[in-house]
Amino acid sequence: MVENGLKIQKESSNIVRIIHIDDDEDFLNISKNYLRRLSNDSFVIDSQVNPAEAVSKIKENKFDLIICDYLMIDTNGLEILKELKRHNIDTPFVIFYRKRKGRSSC
Repeated sequence: MVENGLKIQKESSNIVRIIHIDDDEDFLNISKNYLRRLSNDSFVIDSQVNPAEAVSKIKENKFDLIICDYLMIDTNGLEILKELKRHNIDTPFVIFYRKRKGRSSC
């Protein structure tokens, strides 16, 4: 990046790689935009609507944080966490729950 004629290189260690798993694509987009603004673009957010694909991606890539919805159509956040633990993935994992219209709770 060039600013005021000076070359500025952002240290890669300042970047926080986050994967966010939720089956609600609209919520993923809202969250991604909010987190980017909050972090002054120091968060790189990988939004995943498909939990199985997200788990594969986590197994293959390094993330600093996993944010996961608790209640999804085919699985839940605890099952994803258990699967990752079986593969010795100890990335910080945040599970959240939000009540949604038209969906029963567990």
